[in-house]
Amino acid sequence: MATRRRIVIIWGLGSFEEVRLYALTEESGVRFPNPKTEHARKEWAFLAPSALLLGTVLTLAGCGFGSTPSGQEDPEELPAAALATFEVLGETFTVLVENGQTVTDLYALQSGASNKSIPSGPLLAGPGPEDYNLPWSWHLDPKLTSMTNIVDGSCDAGRPASIEEDLAAWLAVGRYCPSDANLVALIAAPG
Repeated sequence: MATRRRIVIIWGLGSFEEVRLYALTEESGVRFPNPKTEHARKEWAFLAPSALLLGTVLTLAGCGFGSTPSGQEDPEELPAAALATFEVLGETFTVLVENGQTVTDLYALQSGASNKSIPSGPLLAGPGPEDYNLPWSWHLDPKLTSMTNIVDGSCDAGRPASIEEDLAAWLAVGRYCPSDANLVALIAAPG
């Protein structure tokens, strides 16, 4: 049976001369210098700084360097308010969000770091400030809307048009939480 070898690259944080190549015999576990070390050393000495930098970047990325522990966006970098557009069964509606936690949840959803995909909030008459939810004559409360992953059926009207068709009854229910909602756009709110 033939002995299989693999090349193991070991380098330090110092000069190019610290780059060493070893052949490792898998059967015996014995290390010995590869006869082609000098030729390989010259090739790897050129690539070692790039490999070291790449290894450092990947290590820091794997440790979560530059992100919050939850994997969500850094709240200090997020806008104070956002406009989120949702698609529900072929129709869209837009929510102005002025709640810091909900803004964080929306950006986490957009990046794939959250499963809270359902907007849920108090239902108010009118299309909202600056008419952001036109063509609908209703909107969700910007300060009290939240994101969730479960809802009870009492506030799930389905399509936005269902709210519009029986607005007085839905205003009495007081809440809209479409379980089939999909986030399709998210931007910082103007102003």
